Amino acid sequence: MSRFRDLLEKLPGRAPKNAKRSPKWRKTRDAFLKGKRCAVCGGKMSMTAHHKIPFSIAPELELIEDNLLPLCEAERYGIDCHLLVGHLGNFRRYNPTVVADAIWWHERIIGSR
Repeated sequence: MSRFRDLLEKLPGRAPKNAKRSPKWRKTRDAFLKGKRCAVCGGKMSMTAHHKIPFSIAPELELIEDNLLPLCEAERYGIDCHLLVGHLGNFRRYNPTVVADAIWWHERIIGSR
């Protein structure tokens, strides 16, 4: 059974066994999001600090502001920006081009007004 558990730990989207969220995460997230708008739709509701390089891949980058991108889950234009752009529609996925994708979508959504 331990082999099976070890294989599960290696699946994408899973933090290493010994990786635990920092007690400073909540404070870091709240400070980062203060006054920010969604990088995709420009909204301000239901904001989240998305990790550009996920915690599951690099837990040591959890509190680094340059690794964060403000995204919302408000479905302002019928999409959950965090799920769609940040995770490509599946929270187990990693989007290595999240910043470029956010800019592309932002130009189309905001530019269409």
